[in-house]
Amino acid sequence: MKCLDDYFDELGRRGLSDSTRTAYLAAMRMFSEWMADEYNEPFSPGTIVEHDVRMYRAHLIKLDRSPSTINQHLAALAAFTQWAVGAGLLSDDPCAGIAGVKSQIQPPRALDDADLKKLRRAVHHRKNAMHVAVIELMVNAGLRVSEVVDLALGDVELGPKSGKAKIRNGKGKKWRIVPLNADARRALVAWLEVRPSGPSQIVFLGERGTLTTGGVWWIVSQYAKRAGVECSPHVLRHTFATRLVREFGVDLVTVADMLGHDNVNTTARYARSNENDRQAAVDQL
Repeated sequence: MKCLDDYFDELGRRGLSDSTRTAYLAAMRMFSEWMADEYNEPFSPGTIVEHDVRMYRAHLIKLDRSPSTINQHLAALAAFTQWAVGAGLLSDDPCAGIAGVKSQIQPPRALDDADLKKLRRAVHHRKNAMHVAVIELMVNAGLRVSEVVDLALGDVELGPKSGKAKIRNGKGKKWRIVPLNADARRALVAWLEVRPSGPSQIVFLGERGTLTTGGVWWIVSQYAKRAGVECSPHVLRHTFATRLVREFGVDLVTVADMLGHDNVNTTARYARSNENDRQAAVDQL
């Protein structure tokens, strides 16, 4: 439907990532199909009322969806109704008084020390300089996939005792400077020594062109499979943040700056206990 296409375009103008836009659009298609089935008429954004949103919330709960999934659907619907109000399709926002579903907040999934060692060993064993640099950069600098593929040669400074990467195109079009530790610097130096020459100023340039986001996902998934661990680029970023907060006691403000978080509360989730922490706590009784 055209209104959903327009909504998808609006999410892009707001700076949301492609993956978030796709998830929100899928959530809205599900809602529109539910509305059509519920009232036996084609979906029209101008007919949505608060009662519909409350019924849909209850519907998702009955489907036994997780609280995070339900809240993502509600967030997508709220973004849609806000857009619809601005576009003149709704006179007021039917989502304004709808609360999300509360749950015990879990920290983001991260690799433990053993699995991280397995993954890095698998990567270094293959001796592909670009793959090593990609993985080490994500593990030791917490870069997002888009930030890895957009990284330019002029944005990387490598010294014997320090280094940094300037992220110009972070989430929400924000930029930040991320320090690089010895492992990340060593991997980048090794890659730049064998990087194919050419006019492109992008760091990760292969024989077939610049590295894509899909290529980063493929690299991570292949080595995760070799190492026998469950991992994705998001997990590597979470692993970076979790290690800083929980293992090394770095303060949340500093970690938030390195991750590019506007709100330190977003970073605070890395300090939350997980199921293993709580089990270990009661085992001491």
